[in-house]
Amino acid sequence: MADPSVMPPYRWWALDLNQPTEFTIPRYYVRIYLPAIAVICACLALPAVTAATGVSSLAVAAVCGVHVAWVTFATFVIAPAAARSAGWLHVAHAGSLAVACVLCALLAVLSGRPDTLLWTALCVYTAMNGALPNFGPSLVLLLAPPVAALITIPIFLLRGADPVWAIGGPTVIAGMVAMTYHGIAMRTAGWRAECAAIEAQRTDLRRCVAELERTHLARDLHDAVGSPLTLAALYGELVERHAEEPEVLRRIAGNLRGEARQGLGDLRGVIDALAPDVADLAHLAEVLRELGRRITAASNMIIDVDLAGAGAEPLDTGVRLAMVRVFQEALHNALRHGRAERVGVSLTYDRRTVTVEIVDDGAGFDPDVQRSGRGLPGLAARIEELGGVFELESARGRGTRIQASVPLAPSAP
Repeated sequence: MADPSVMPPYRWWALDLNQPTEFTIPRYYVRIYLPAIAVICACLALPAVTAATGVSSLAVAAVCGVHVAWVTFATFVIAPAAARSAGWLHVAHAGSLAVACVLCALLAVLSGRPDTLLWTALCVYTAMNGALPNFGPSLVLLLAPPVAALITIPIFLLRGADPVWAIGGPTVIAGMVAMTYHGIAMRTAGWRAECAAIEAQRTDLRRCVAELERTHLARDLHDAVGSPLTLAALYGELVERHAEEPEVLRRIAGNLRGEARQGLGDLRGVIDALAPDVADLAHLAEVLRELGRRITAASNMIIDVDLAGAGAEPLDTGVRLAMVRVFQEALHNALRHGRAERVGVSLTYDRRTVTVEIVDDGAGFDPDVQRSGRGLPGLAARIEELGGVFELESARGRGTRIQASVPLAPSAP
């Protein structure tokens, strides 16, 4: 993160040609500028204000009219040219700076009083320049308003103003606008540096998330495709070895067919989780039901999938994939090792977390022994990487309960 105690350096001009800056657009001109200048002009032309400042309504209208004429010219003439040549962009900004500073100082001169409250216009304009997010700290923007204020000193002296006020008033205002611009420009530059640092961190985070998803995908494809292919190669060797034994070949063929169906089901589950038609909770429940139907058709094991909560809640790809993998691994363990007859699956959502719970009536196992394997420990590690909680309860002869809860917005890796 940027250190706010370190002041960013000044450069002589506000614009950076490497970062194009839009000067103005007709929409801004019509919706913001014209209403704003109309309100300002109306306020300055009020009888009470003209009496207090000594500037007539006609003079106020003339000053505002000159400013409107310049902004209109810059908007509809210079701005289109600036889109073709960066040099015109400099002309537009320099012209706006000069016109605004001269007109603000002119209001003070027209009042005939160096202590006039009309100096507020120059202070406000300076503050606006310092707050522009696309401008860096600029020496020209820092010095132009104070210079405009100081130039009025000889004018006030020639017009017979009190020398103390003629010199002191513009000098105080020059110092005020310089300090105002410096303070706001430093704050704005610090904010811009913070935004750049945050965006860099977001880029790094997106890269880390993408790398983590690729790692998970590689792991899932290895589990879904690699293991069945390895077994297929092993069964091929067994076929060659027992080529003259029909009974053994039939058993091998049956086992091979079961492994192929299981591998195909795992692969379909991974694909459905990665690229669903609708990425919400209801679709995830349907994916789990479909996977359950395939396993039921091959094994006669009864699988009930129940969805509780809002079905239209969108789910992150990593969350969907983790839920599918936990479901697949739990069912495979229930079928292969637990010899379960019925499995209950509950998919719930509580606004912040999605949870899948799988309970079977199988033989159960010793969790301490099972954790030395690769399947369930790997899934537990994945759930924890997503900021979730993985729970496993089992005992010999008492079935197994597996529960995985993952937040809808996974934690950063």
